[in-house]
Amino acid sequence: MNELPSSTRTLADIALLYELSLAAGTSLDLRTNCRRFLTTLMARKNLSFAGVWLAREDWGETPGGGDPPYRLAFGLPEIRVRAQELPPSHGLLLRLERAGRAFASEPDAEELVSLFDLDPSGSAAVFPLGPRGILALGSPRPGTFSAQRELRQLEGVVEKFAVSVEGCEAHARVVRAMQERHDAEEARARIQEELHHAQKLEAVGRLAGGIAHDFNNVLTGILGCAELLQAGATDETQAKLLDVVVNAAHNAAELTGQLLTFGRRALTQRHAVDLDRLVTDVAALLRRTVDPRIEIQLQVGIGDGLVVMGDPSQLQSALLNLGVNARDAIEGNGIIRITSERVEITEAATGRGGAPSTPGIYGRVRVADSGQGMDDAVRARIFEPFFSTKGVGRGTGLGLAAVYGAVSGHDGSIAVHSEPGKGTRFDVLLPLVPAPEADDAPDGVAREGRGRVLVIDDDARARDASVYMAQHLGYEVDAVDGGAEGLTRIAAADPPFAVVLLDVRMAGLGGRETLRELRRHAKELPVVVVTGFVDERELAEIRQLGIQGMLAKPFSLAELSTELAAAIGETEAGEREPPR
Repeated sequence: MNELPSSTRTLADIALLYELSLAAGTSLDLRTNCRRFLTTLMARKNLSFAGVWLAREDWGETPGGGDPPYRLAFGLPEIRVRAQELPPSHGLLLRLERAGRAFASEPDAEELVSLFDLDPSGSAAVFPLGPRGILALGSPRPGTFSAQRELRQLEGVVEKFAVSVEGCEAHARVVRAMQERHDAEEARARIQEELHHAQKLEAVGRLAGGIAHDFNNVLTGILGCAELLQAGATDETQAKLLDVVVNAAHNAAELTGQLLTFGRRALTQRHAVDLDRLVTDVAALLRRTVDPRIEIQLQVGIGDGLVVMGDPSQLQSALLNLGVNARDAIEGNGIIRITSERVEITEAATGRGGAPSTPGIYGRVRVADSGQGMDDAVRARIFEPFFSTKGVGRGTGLGLAAVYGAVSGHDGSIAVHSEPGKGTRFDVLLPLVPAPEADDAPDGVAREGRGRVLVIDDDARARDASVYMAQHLGYEVDAVDGGAEGLTRIAAADPPFAVVLLDVRMAGLGGRETLRELRRHAKELPVVVVTGFVDERELAEIRQLGIQGMLAKPFSLAELSTELAAAIGETEAGEREPPR
């Protein structure tokens, strides 16, 4: 084949350089830039392969430390690529480092054979691509890159391509940095919103808990005295009226209990709770109460061996509230699906999408309905107490608030997903632990007692009711309205008191301070604390000081008798009706 005159060849070279320069600088996207440049180069030089490998800091280091690996950024045709990744110690990279510039090679060279598939009769060349990259070219013809002039010409073109590659990578770094900043700002805004929401709920919870505490003092007097009158009633009409009073007091106590549960101020009893069984029981209760046109679907999957340590009554009430909420969202035919399963929350997943802040194994209970769904404005307020979208008389607005408090009080989390017209799904996550040995539940039977009891309570209604109830059980009872007077009475008691019934929240010297002072002088005196408003940190300190029992206001006669008997060692007292 006749060679072109040198002047014609020079013009062709200039045209090629111009065309390749255009191809290399028309996009800030790395793959697009590589594809345009390599496609043009392969077409003009009749090449069979071209590949670019780059080493990026964001690709990480080699397992033993050191520089990051070189990875394939683009290859044409990709089917010929044999190595997607080159370690910094690869022979081709070491050879290029020794040469200091581009070099031609036979296609069967060991370092090239491991890189890409070439025709045995062809030729190859490798070019440095800036400080952290290489370009490998393959030709089906032998000697394509043997002429120094040809190699140096291509080297100049590749240098321009390397500049465009660096520009693409710089652009990519800026985009990544902007995206990371955007993601960080979004995460910060989300955390601030969640914190604000949590603080608002905490403030409302404290307010609700304070109100509930005052009501519980009132209810302690009503329920205690009503039960005493009920125990001595001989007239049938009076007994029925007293039944109404007692039941009404219990209903009122449930409402205040929901307020306390929302504010995480309710006194919880910790027992091993089988979530699968609890979910099954809740589904059975719902089937008996919902419209028959609503299908209740159930699937349990936590399995044996793991339980939630918590208050069974609170957890059942929480799940029932979710079921009732789902029922009320459905008009006519619909589906409520309740499932339980075991999930693992990793460190990376904590705090995201409503997940708990502590990694571990959790039981997820999901309650989903095919109802009307909620918009963003309603969804943002559903856990607030007294907020309700139901009509007057159809709810107190405390149901979901109590669910939130119960779940939070069990170190769990709750998330809601809903769209108008697409139904609602609640996901409750509760920590699972290995099942302990079975514990004995209280039998609910009032027991006779004996010995001296000191009642310390600053609320006259609760104090008087406690005195009357303890006297009815057979105890000799004294009462004072404050901690300071209580300590004086204890020091002067003769004979000594068998047990102290101590209210936690009192004006002046509070229950915790009274107990602390008491333990300095009477370390062995049994104490049962009484509270209508729980502060977990305060109760933790009280437990450390040493107590023998705990009662939540309002309490029943049977509950009082059980705690007093256990505190003074009379748990073997006869299970008979208290004296009338």
